[in-house]
Amino acid sequence: MKKIFFAIGIIAIGIIVVAVIALVTMFAGSISEKETSVPALTPTITPLPKTTSTTQSPEQPLAPLPYQVMDRIPEPGAKDVPVTTSISINFSILPEIVELEMEPEVEISNISREILTTSRGEHVFIDGGKVTFYLAKPLLPETNYTVKITYGVEKAPPDSKPTSTTTWQFTTSS
Repeated sequence: MKKIFFAIGIIAIGIIVVAVIALVTMFAGSISEKETSVPALTPTITPLPKTTSTTQSPEQPLAPLPYQVMDRIPEPGAKDVPVTTSISINFSILPEIVELEMEPEVEISNISREILTTSRGEHVFIDGGKVTFYLAKPLLPETNYTVKITYGVEKAPPDSKPTSTTTWQFTTSS
């Protein structure tokens, strides 16, 4: 009698394990289907068309990457900028690489990257990307700063340069 109950118990445990595995498999499958049906909010970079030449000659300039600087904060040439400001730049497409250099030098405490969107009815449109550099300390008062931001990709499409730069200046308030 004990052997029968023991065998029935083992069979019941086996059935439960198989049922749990089946449920987990079904649940994981439904998540994968849902994840693949949601459109990605990450912009894609389409490689630029190749030129007729497969090698770059010194006379041929490299094609720029498809990132366009849309806005810079503080604005170029701005005066009386608060010493507690952060440095932001908006792009038509959020680049893979964004690096900040400033003169006089500053220490960065944090960097945020955002995808900028606009909702119109049921649709969401990607308007570009924003990168903000938060500074660890206030800027020096009444000082002219030069900002240089390098942006681009680690591996550029053929006949394209991997990075571009934008440079501007602003002056802090007293």
